[in-house]
Amino acid sequence: MTEYLQAEAQETLGDGQSTDDAGAVRCCGELHGEEPSWHTLKTWPPYFEAVFRGGKSFEVRRDDRGYALGHWLILAEWDPETERFTGRQTTRQIAYILRGGAFGIEPGYVVLGLFAV
Repeated sequence: MTEYLQAEAQETLGDGQSTDDAGAVRCCGELHGEEPSWHTLKTWPPYFEAVFRGGKSFEVRRDDRGYALGHWLILAEWDPETERFTGRQTTRQIAYILRGGAFGIEPGYVVLGLFAV
């Protein structure tokens, strides 16, 4: 890993900590230790467009899927008026996680920092 990625992983994980019992170290496009998980998420058009164009580098979601650093998100554009997928998708990797219960984030929710790969 580059020094920048090592610093990011260190800040996210803490000194010597890993994200899971298997000891996998994950950050910003690199995964060491186990296969990554994929999560397909419905994303409303204005939020999808903001991520797609690069202006939004985070997602706020319920913390109900076991999100971890290095996991992949498939953001699928979902039109709530027609209740259908539009066919547009983009892929991002989780580079940072801020779990609820601190800093004004509701318990049971998570802010996911996204890395465009």
